[in-house]
Amino acid sequence: MNKTNYQIYGIASGIAAEKYGAQLGVWDMYYSLPNINQHMENIFCSDSNKTKLDVITDIAPLYQQVNAKVVSNYVAGDKYLFFTGDHANGVATWSSISNAVQKNMGLIWIDAHLDCHTPESSDSKNVHGMPVAHLMGYGDSRLSSLIKHKFKPQNIAYIATRDFEEAELDFVNKHGIKVFFMKDINTENVNAVFAEAIAHVSQNVDYFGISLDIDSMSPEFAPGTGCYNPNGLDSAWVLENIKAASNHEKFLGLEITEYNPLLDENRKTFKVIMDIVKSILL
Repeated sequence: MNKTNYQIYGIASGIAAEKYGAQLGVWDMYYSLPNINQHMENIFCSDSNKTKLDVITDIAPLYQQVNAKVVSNYVAGDKYLFFTGDHANGVATWSSISNAVQKNMGLIWIDAHLDCHTPESSDSKNVHGMPVAHLMGYGDSRLSSLIKHKFKPQNIAYIATRDFEEAELDFVNKHGIKVFFMKDINTENVNAVFAEAIAHVSQNVDYFGISLDIDSMSPEFAPGTGCYNPNGLDSAWVLENIKAASNHEKFLGLEITEYNPLLDENRKTFKVIMDIVKSILL
């Protein structure tokens, strides 16, 4: 870890997910990745017997703890690496980083899903499908109030979107959020797509981050996730472009989320994550 000083955090909470095991992915990273456990001093955990919207009662205090720690540990010039369980934890990740630097930020959301439901628009009521809306200031106030500088729609870009609901599409269209749908991404243009997304989210802000959901990649490359979704990104594309993004002057951090080791095959997903982490840390 000699390229840049990274603060590394884990949020081992999978209680907002439908399938058990996302929280175990954080511990797998902690115990298995070389040079991680000696730097990953803060792992936040939460368990609950609640489901759907009721889990907010338990995750809101957890996210407050994350915010308090990240803000108190802030050092100008540091970057961030977060391992999180389910993607609802993205509320904690990006609210805490934004609150630490006290600046408006851009955000690239690499995900098969749009994750911009609100409690009112969601049929499933699964909170892991709502983090982007909460980071923008919509949804349940126990979560949306966590972030001081709300993410502005013009500073957000999605990559690899291919599984969404009409209400979510209406949300992104209403707010003019940039979406690079998976159907429009291929070998020939993938690097240009990432470059355009970076330019889009970085032009009007001081910093930007990347939230990488494992389900953004095709299952043949990264099967270890609870939201299995075919026809996604090649893991080599992701590795190459995240490495390039990490060298951008405004890049501030990466979140890796929704890795479920119980669903992995021959450690494929773990190896993909290991390569991505090495590419930015070493």
